[in-house]
Amino acid sequence: MPSILISNQFLAARTGSELHVLTLARLFSRAGWDVTCFTLLYGHPLQADFERDGIHVVTLGSESLLSDHYDVLFAQHRIVAEHLWNIDRISFGKVIVSALGFITSAEEPPAFYPKADGFVFVSEETRDHVRSNVALGDMPVMVFPNYAPSEYFEVSRRLPERPRRVCVLSNHPPRELHELAVLGPTRDIEIDLFGYETTSVEVTPELVSQYDVVVSIGRTAQPCLAAGIPFYCYDQFGGPGYITPENVARHAYNNFSGRSEQTKRSSEELLDDLMAGYAGATGGTEELRALAREEYDLNALFARLSSFIEGIPASPDNRHRPPASYETISADYVTRYEFLKVMDRFFGTARSTTATRRTTSRRSARRSSGTDTTASSPLTFVPAWARAIGQCALTPILHRAFAGCSPAPACHRTVLPTSMMGTSFSPTTPSTSLPRRSRSPLWQSSLTKRPCRRVRNRTTTHHETSPSTRIAS
Repeated sequence: MPSILISNQFLAARTGSELHVLTLARLFSRAGWDVTCFTLLYGHPLQADFERDGIHVVTLGSESLLSDHYDVLFAQHRIVAEHLWNIDRISFGKVIVSALGFITSAEEPPAFYPKADGFVFVSEETRDHVRSNVALGDMPVMVFPNYAPSEYFEVSRRLPERPRRVCVLSNHPPRELHELAVLGPTRDIEIDLFGYETTSVEVTPELVSQYDVVVSIGRTAQPCLAAGIPFYCYDQFGGPGYITPENVARHAYNNFSGRSEQTKRSSEELLDDLMAGYAGATGGTEELRALAREEYDLNALFARLSSFIEGIPASPDNRHRPPASYETISADYVTRYEFLKVMDRFFGTARSTTATRRTTSRRSARRSSGTDTTASSPLTFVPAWARAIGQCALTPILHRAFAGCSPAPACHRTVLPTSMMGTSFSPTTPSTSLPRRSRSPLWQSSLTKRPCRRVRNRTTTHHETSPSTRIAS
């Protein structure tokens, strides 16, 4: 039985990379592979999915549970991949680097990329960006785009003449999408906002088929195209609006991220565009559905990925010493990291608006009548100002408690590129000091959003921070 080790920073929330790992792990497992995933943080709701499918997950500090050899290392997210690479007792038959983007430093190619056996990119845009910055030479590469599971092609639904139910799926909604949820009922349109800041839900064919339009970006596009549901591409970067047969190729190049046409709109302009372009969007759904079946069918894409990996010859396991510009990460660091995540999960920030509260109030009414069973945060219905006060009051107290953690044993430590060391975890610095409308959850942005000075060494590019922001070993 072939074995594969898949790395990812986190396996906890319903975000793009985490859901991607879950999907790949399921597919490799069903294909007869022995699958192991390695992550820094492992938790619910995704933990329940991994456990239900019997997928083995190992976390930082439990490296002794890893085998001595894996046929394939599927290296995703730089910090975790480099840690696995530097565990000397583990050998790999093949090393495949997976690049899901290029926006954050975590998505940069790992330092050992010259010794990798192949690259897998999520989009042509990511492939071209990496090629323009990294010398890949004749290394085998493949574009494995976001996909549509086969059950989405079975959705059959007759669309109305005008949109009456709109679904907004976003883990980082800009203000205008919050306001859109309030404005919708004024035109007899029900708008539900799902995501990290409100209610996290599993995206399924049953969910998207309830709506006349889905507003989102990224990995949500392909399932909607496959289901024949009009897809409106808009989120934190703005976006082009409705995806049509005429513009689908141009926006697919950028992974339907909205970066291909960063047009920002007000909530009124968004609603007007949703209404005005709906007839044209519904007219192209069948053509887009056929395109999705040809290019985004998950089973066909996984067959290509399997052939790509199998076609790469196994290479000797080469090793290198970690660059001197790396820092040491200990259990103390990870515990504080988990703390920021917990605080953001339960207290949120003042960015939750009236639009979000009204959306969840409508959902509460449906839940009480038995028509909505989605789970929400324990503090969903607490006013934003009350959550903000609670966060400000409790963060310094609990942070001091977390600060007393003892470091991990030497054998459980991992190296961390200084590009990820951009934040001081001082007990007196509450997480509310971060920007009010951070682009990502506090527990992610606190590590990746602080600017730092770039330096270069002979092997790769790192980010160097001031000594006050480094975590002692």
